[in-house]
Amino acid sequence: MNEKTTEKVQATLSITEVSQIDYLVDRGFFNNRSDFIRLAVRNSLESHGDEFRQFLAQGRSAKNKPNQNDWRYVLGIERISKNRIIEDIANGTTLDLRVIGAISIDSAITLDEIKQVIKSVKVTGFIFASNEIKEYFEAQSL
Repeated sequence: MNEKTTEKVQATLSITEVSQIDYLVDRGFFNNRSDFIRLAVRNSLESHGDEFRQFLAQGRSAKNKPNQNDWRYVLGIERISKNRIIEDIANGTTLDLRVIGAISIDSAITLDEIKQVIKSVKVTGFIFASNEIKEYFEAQSL
């Protein structure tokens, strides 16, 4: 799989906002507009850090419930290798996945193997997998 680690986004800003950013760039506070925007996005995400901590806490509390699949809450990139899926099948492990970021599935893994292990999945972000697995995940993420 060709796994991206960045994504280009487009934003519409007012002329005044762009001019203010350009002024700060011209004054040397930032190297360019992109640096300013990246910092603004990071600061905004940090200000909502409690929301992400709550998301991860949901995963920890779900793990404590008996007679359920193993819940995995991921903030970042979840990589699933062929070896791991074979091990999970052999151990009878089943997973419920919640991912904010990306999930990357080894191209050697079949949809049947995925269905044996991953009982539910919700991905807010990107899916790097075969088209068949990607369609299966996207149908579950609705």
